[in-house]
Amino acid sequence: LDAMPRNLHLAIVHINEQLEAFVARCNIPNVTFCDVHKGMRGDDLYMRPGLYLPDGVHFAIDGNRACGECIAAKIYEVLH
Repeated sequence: LDAMPRNLHLAIVHINEQLEAFVARCNIPNVTFCDVHKGMRGDDLYMRPGLYLPDGVHFAIDGNRACGECIAAKIYEVLH
């Protein structure tokens, strides 16, 4: 079971790239963009197996961990 169809993953990648570029262009202090999709997907752009529950929507324990690690890495990047 894939969490989402491939075309939806590609749409998320595109939208997140646009959001990240927009936030960078705005250059507003204390505003940053954290793309948790990057932290959850593999090289093929699909969510990595084992990160979501059988419903294909909700995160499994390892998915919550991967999402949290992505957010923690962004916080670290912003603070350093």
